[in-house]
Amino acid sequence: MGLPSMASIKGLGAGILLWILAVPIFLFTLFPLMSSTSAGVSNIYLLSAAWNTEARKDTLLRIGYYGLCWVGGGKPTLCLATTGASAKSIADKHFPEDGRDDSIRGIQFALDLQRKVFVAFMTAGGLAWLVSLVLVTFIIISKGNAGRSWRYAARLLASVAAVLMVSSAWATNQAIKAMIVMDEYTAGDQRYFTAGNTLVALQWIAAILACVFAFGVNHVSGSGQREQVYTYNLGK
Repeated sequence: MGLPSMASIKGLGAGILLWILAVPIFLFTLFPLMSSTSAGVSNIYLLSAAWNTEARKDTLLRIGYYGLCWVGGGKPTLCLATTGASAKSIADKHFPEDGRDDSIRGIQFALDLQRKVFVAFMTAGGLAWLVSLVLVTFIIISKGNAGRSWRYAARLLASVAAVLMVSSAWATNQAIKAMIVMDEYTAGDQRYFTAGNTLVALQWIAAILACVFAFGVNHVSGSGQREQVYTYNLGK
């Protein structure tokens, strides 16, 4: 039984670093996507808006990618997922009949922001990154025997994930800034919107780490292949 080659050892070492790097990428991607879907992540949000209706006064509505949270107003924090939900269904379930029309308008505004302004490229980026992680794991385990198509797919998906993560972080940051600037010029002395700086920071960290991960995948998926070509040429 032969000793493992130097390239295989280096590939395994780089693979271990990629697996370690995968943990913070997963967490920093998951938390923004789960923002405002439950009370445990109510402090992570895209935008916080003033909410003052008959049903709930002096409250902050925190808007996430797929969730909404009502915080304050002397009432328990209410958080819910909005995927597939309408403003009316949310209002009917969680708000009293008195002043429900105002609640529906406020909820619809938040849903429009979620679905038309804050487009979650991060979701697609996270899925592409997860598949690239599976592929690069297969490449490492195969010890240089993975086919060229597997290596190419791993590099491509890791790069696509990094691009989508950076695009999502930049687009989200710009959209939030636009809402804040609009608020400053239209709301007078009173401010209705507050930026979710924690979510933006988490997104940028995930994006930067995804770029590092893509660089590592490119190294790992190419090292074994180069060694195979070198060995083949020596054999000739």
